[in-house]
Amino acid sequence: MEDSDLPTKADLELLAEKLPELVSNSDQYTWHKETYIQWSSLFQKVGNAPDCQEQLKSLLNIMADWLKGLPEGLSPCTASTLLNNLQAMPSAVSTEAVLQAMARYISQEPFLSDQSITYALFVLQNMPQMDGTDAVLQAIAWRISESTTFSACDILEALGNMRNMPQIPGTEAVLRAIAGQISLARSFSGQDVVCVLSELQNMPQSAGTQAVLQAMARHISNTRSLPVQTIVYVLSGLQNMPQTADTESLLKAIASHIAKAPPFICPRNGQCPVWAAKHAADGRHSRGAECLG
Repeated sequence: MEDSDLPTKADLELLAEKLPELVSNSDQYTWHKETYIQWSSLFQKVGNAPDCQEQLKSLLNIMADWLKGLPEGLSPCTASTLLNNLQAMPSAVSTEAVLQAMARYISQEPFLSDQSITYALFVLQNMPQMDGTDAVLQAIAWRISESTTFSACDILEALGNMRNMPQIPGTEAVLRAIAGQISLARSFSGQDVVCVLSELQNMPQSAGTQAVLQAMARHISNTRSLPVQTIVYVLSGLQNMPQTADTESLLKAIASHIAKAPPFICPRNGQCPVWAAKHAADGRHSRGAECLG
């Protein structure tokens, strides 16, 4: 976008002055669907402009007041757009007020889908670290823990969106909620297990990641059987994990499946992939470890 297309300070001042009147003259549909989406995009366009901060604060305060007073809340699509447009805004009391209002909405909205929740996590990766961000994460954690439809796909999507999240209490709460969903998952495949471990490798060690590892260990222990291929990938994935009591539990859970696994010789190199994976888990390289399929 060209600089000439950006609103000036005078434009923002006029909008802050006239917007309450415009909204009060709009019907409910315009109020919810159109007005918010149209003018909140200004935050994305000029959120980092140093000479517009006072005017933007006025608009944010107006938004916070509206959110507090909306009897029906916002649609999931509008809420996601609002969060997305807040990414460019600096840490400020006005931004904080909007995030706190969004946290209340997420906690109360009965029709917020699991997909909307995972997208909110994606947006929050780039949000300034502040109490409002933590409040939104805490609300998301509660929604995940209460969901009865959170699928394996949702679990993987949520974990993938946690990679760049700041280490704050809300992040830990979300990870513990995801761990709870892993413990409840019935359709969690061996490939899903491998994908979870891959995501955990990109995260700093914390109580939340430990909770996810513990849930994985319980899930593997309760699984009737794991394919040889999955055993190989899981053990290979554990090579870069820190040595903790939780990774030990996961290794013990895998060990029980190795003992039951039928012999299998890789047609490409003539070695048993389970044997190769044992050596890969010890940090040693072998021809078998290089051929996992």
